[in-house]
Amino acid sequence: MGGLLAVAVVFLFLGNWRSTVIAAIAIPTSIITSFVAMKAMGFTLNTMSLLALSLAVGLLIDDAIVVIENIVRHLEMGKEKYDAAAEGTAEIGLAVTATTLTLVAVFLPVGMMTGIVGQFFKQFGVTVAVSVLVSLFVAFTLTPMMSARYLKDDHGESNNRFYKVWKDWNGKFDYWTERYGKFLSYVLGHRKKVMAAAAALFVGSLMLLPFLGATFVPDSDVGEITVAATVDPGMSPQAVGEIADNMSQIIRTVPEVSMTYSTADVNGINIFAKLTPKSDRKVSDNDVIVDLRQKLSGLAGTEISVSKKSGMSSGKPVSLVIQGNNRDTLAGIAEQVEQIVAGTQGAIDVSSSFESGKPDVQIVVNRDKASDLGVSTASIANTLQTMFNGTIFTQYKDDDDSYDVRLVLAAGNRQSLTDLNNIYVPSSNRDASGQTLMIPLSQVTETIYATSPTQIKRYDRQEQITISANLYGKTLGEFNTELNKKLAEFKLPDGYKFVATGQSQQMNDAFTGIIMALVAAVLFIFFVLAAQFESFIDPFAIMLALPLAIIGAILGLLVAGSELSMMSLIGIIMLMGLVTKNAILLIDFAKQQMEQGVDRDQALVQAAVVRMRPILMTTLAMIFGMIPLALGIGPGAEARAPMAHAIIGGLITSTILTLVVVPVVYTILDDLRKRKLKVEVKLPALGKVKQQEVND
Repeated sequence: MGGLLAVAVVFLFLGNWRSTVIAAIAIPTSIITSFVAMKAMGFTLNTMSLLALSLAVGLLIDDAIVVIENIVRHLEMGKEKYDAAAEGTAEIGLAVTATTLTLVAVFLPVGMMTGIVGQFFKQFGVTVAVSVLVSLFVAFTLTPMMSARYLKDDHGESNNRFYKVWKDWNGKFDYWTERYGKFLSYVLGHRKKVMAAAAALFVGSLMLLPFLGATFVPDSDVGEITVAATVDPGMSPQAVGEIADNMSQIIRTVPEVSMTYSTADVNGINIFAKLTPKSDRKVSDNDVIVDLRQKLSGLAGTEISVSKKSGMSSGKPVSLVIQGNNRDTLAGIAEQVEQIVAGTQGAIDVSSSFESGKPDVQIVVNRDKASDLGVSTASIANTLQTMFNGTIFTQYKDDDDSYDVRLVLAAGNRQSLTDLNNIYVPSSNRDASGQTLMIPLSQVTETIYATSPTQIKRYDRQEQITISANLYGKTLGEFNTELNKKLAEFKLPDGYKFVATGQSQQMNDAFTGIIMALVAAVLFIFFVLAAQFESFIDPFAIMLALPLAIIGAILGLLVAGSELSMMSLIGIIMLMGLVTKNAILLIDFAKQQMEQGVDRDQALVQAAVVRMRPILMTTLAMIFGMIPLALGIGPGAEARAPMAHAIIGGLITSTILTLVVVPVVYTILDDLRKRKLKVEVKLPALGKVKQQEVND
C-alpha cells in the first residue's frame, strides 16, 4: 500500500505514465536486491527487517524521483532523450549521492547499538542502509538507461480529460512556486526576523516535551494475555489444581478468548490466553484485561495479576528491587514500599516477591539420646530418605532395557505425621541374642513445626525483594516520575537501597543507547557533507534542517497521541537523514548556479524554485509511503506507529521551514566566510607596511 501511494505521488507531479513506471521500478528492484544482501549477511525475514523495508519504501523511490524529475526537466528544455538522461543524471549526481550517504550514516549507528535494543535493531538499521545503497545504484544505472530509451515529453492528447486536470494542477503548482520564489526574495532581506521566528518555534516545541509521556515500548494489541496467581503457602497440589481449573473456566467465558493454556504447581498458577484476531473483536485487549480482573478478583486464597504481551516486553512494567542484608528488615521495608506503589496513581496488580515461608516439619535429632542409644545421625537421615523418598538398591533388566528398583515405604504408611511414630532406626548396640537393636524414631528425635522460605532471592549478591505492578492509564515515564518523588522522601536504613529493574532499566538503557546513536549519526552526517561539498561551513547550513525536524516530530507525536518511546526515538534518528535531503538538493543547485556567475541570492531563489518540485515529490512519497504504518493497522502495529508519527510530523515541518530558513542561514554563513577572507587578506598587507616603515 505504501509503495502504491508513493508511486501515485510521482504520477501526480509528472503526469506521465512512462516516467512514473521508470521511477516505480526502483522499488521492487531495490527490495529484491536487498533480499540477496540480507541473505549474504545471514539476516531473516522478521518483524524488524520487514519494518525496515516498509519504512524504506518511500526512500527507495526517492533517488529515482530526483533523477527522473531532473531528466524530465532537461527533456522539456528540448534536449534529446539520451542527452537529457546523461546531463540530467550528471547534474544531480552529487546531491543524490550525498543524500543517500547521509541516510547510510544515520542507519549504521542504529545497527551498531549495543544491549537488548542493539540486538533488536541491528537488522533494522543494516537493512535500511543496504536498501538505500541499492536504490542509489538503481537510480544511477537503471533509471537513466530506461529514461534514454523509453521516456517521452508527452502527457497525452489535449482532449484527454486527465490531461486537462493535470495541466490545470500543474499550472497552479507553477503559479505557487513562482509566488514562493518572490516570498523567498523578500525573506532574504529580513534574515533576523526569520532566524528569530525559527528559534522561537524550536524553543516552543521543546517546551511541549513535558506533555509527551515516556515509555519503553508503546502499548500494542497483540492478542496475548497472561493471568498469574500466587496461592496461599502450604496449599496442596490438588487444591491448586482445582483453582487453576476454575480460573480457566472463568477465562473461557470471555467471548474474546479463543484458547487457554495453564500450568500450576504449589508455588502458583500461570494461564496463557489467546484472543481472537483484532479485526474480529469489538473491544481491545485492555478491555478484556479489565473484565478478567473483575471476574477473577473473588477467588479465595489467591492473588491475581493480569498482564499482556506488548512489543519487546511482557510481564509487569513496574519492577522495583529493594536490597539489604537483614531479611526481616528487608521484609518490613518492602511492606511499606508496596503500600507506596499501590498508592501511586496508575498502579494495579501490585505484588511483592517476599514470601513469609511455607509450613514444614523439621526432624531435629537429640544427639545426646541418640549417642546413648547408639543411633547415628546418618542412620536417621538414611532411614527417613528410604521411607519417604525411596532409595535405589538394584536394577531390573529386561532384554536391553534396565529399570531402577526403588525401596520406599508403602503409600498408606506415609500419609500423616503420626506415621513417624511407627518408624524405627537401627542402633549400633545389640541385644542378648546378638541382634541389632531397633530404636523408635520418636525416642531420638523431636518434631518441630515451623515455616521456612522456599527460596532466597539475591540481586547483585545481596538479598532482595521485588515490588512489581501493572499500569493502567499512565505511561511508564509518568508513573516513574511520580513514584520517584515519593521514594525520595522515604528514608532507607544504612545498607539498604532501591534498584530500578525490568522495563524501567531497559527504558533508561535504551534511551541512553539511542541518544548516543543520534549523536554519532549527526557527526557522521557532518563528515559526509563536508567531504561531498569540500567545505566545513556549507554542512552547517544543511544541518540546520535537523532541529527544524524536531519541531514537527514533537508535534506529530502530540497530535497522534503517541508517547516518547524507543520506536519514536528511532524515528527521530531516521529523520536526521531524511530531512537533510531537501537542504542538499537546494544548496547543491545554488552552488552550481553561483559557479556559473549567478548572484548568490538570485542563485538561492532560482535553486528553491527549480528544486521545489523534486523536494515536494520526495517528501510526499515518503509521507504517503509511511501512512499505512502510521495508521497502526494489524496486530501489534500500535507499537510501530509512533515511529511513523514522528517521521511524518518532522518531514512536514522540516520541508516547509527548510525552503525558507536554510537559504537564509546559507547567506549568513557565506557572509561570515567572506568577512573572514577579507580579514585574512588585509593582515598580510598590514604586515608589509609595518616592515617597510621599520626599514625606512
